[in-house]
Amino acid sequence: MNSLISIINEDSDSETNVMLAKYLLQNYNRLHELNIYDIADECFVSRATVRRLSQNLGYSNFKDLKKLFDPVKYNFYRFGIHEANEEHSLAKQLFEMALDCDRRLTSEFLERTITKIKHSNQVIFLTSDVYSNQCSEFQKGMILSGKIVRVISNKFRDNSVLKSLDKDDMLIVLSVGGLFAGVSLDMVTTLNAHKILITTNHKEIYRESYDEVWYLSSEDQSQHRSAYTVFGIQYFLESIYAAYIRKYGK
Repeated sequence: MNSLISIINEDSDSETNVMLAKYLLQNYNRLHELNIYDIADECFVSRATVRRLSQNLGYSNFKDLKKLFDPVKYNFYRFGIHEANEEHSLAKQLFEMALDCDRRLTSEFLERTITKIKHSNQVIFLTSDVYSNQCSEFQKGMILSGKIVRVISNKFRDNSVLKSLDKDDMLIVLSVGGLFAGVSLDMVTTLNAHKILITTNHKEIYRESYDEVWYLSSEDQSQHRSAYTVFGIQYFLESIYAAYIRKYGK
């Protein structure tokens, strides 16, 4: 979905890929029912054109692209935080999230984290497009404070910077629900950096695969859209940035 949205945001309406991307997004909730013949006919393009779009998105063919659609994950955006009511308002959700995060953002944790950031040769954030903008804001602040931080999202599997990391580098993977962590896990486990995951997903496999797991929430919040999903990363990074500025800021 992120890649399709990127196409309609950045390319001209006259582009065939934009037309196809719009069609797929408009029919996203029934993507698993479509086949390449349906799309070619309804969009007045060839099957080769649909296949090329799939390949541009990183899949061998349209069939492989379809495999990633999951109706359960589609429902993720239909329920959750926007169901706030008077008894459990958005303001209350935010307040409870902040208190929960603060239980992990102890002075000892912040001191250890900013010291690790300060003395790492490279600090790399690896994330899906969903959280790249929030990382970018953290990145700008850190750079202006004298510490180069890099953010990698698209085409991470072929990124030469990631492959060059060693034990004196720091890799921070952002995956609030755990989906991106799962997709990138095979690649991440091959890297030599000190690996950290920020998430609300409490699966044991992530504790086994990372040097550290920083939980945004005391309980697993990965199955539904919540205040953690929308605001948790920003709150967490702002807290780390504030601590860094207090100690090392220029």
